[in-house]
Amino acid sequence: MAPESAEILALKTLEFLANSPDNLSAFLASTGINSYELRSRIEDPALLAAIVDFVLRNEEVLAEFCDAASVRPRDVHIAHQVLSDL
Repeated sequence: MAPESAEILALKTLEFLANSPDNLSAFLASTGINSYELRSRIEDPALLAAIVDFVLRNEEVLAEFCDAASVRPRDVHIAHQVLSDL
């Protein structure tokens, strides 16, 4: 997967989280960042990797995201690896 594709998938993941206040709140709490920092660091590969990692750590959220975005869980794992290597 190309880095650009991984970034797009991470942004789709963030959009999915943003549409679920409970999931977004849980993500912000788990990372310790606030919504301002989230917006200001949106192009940071480390933050994008953290967004994807959050979804990977919760199978239910991962399944919901994959269904909503029509992606395979394997693609989410690959995106996380690509973003982690940037």
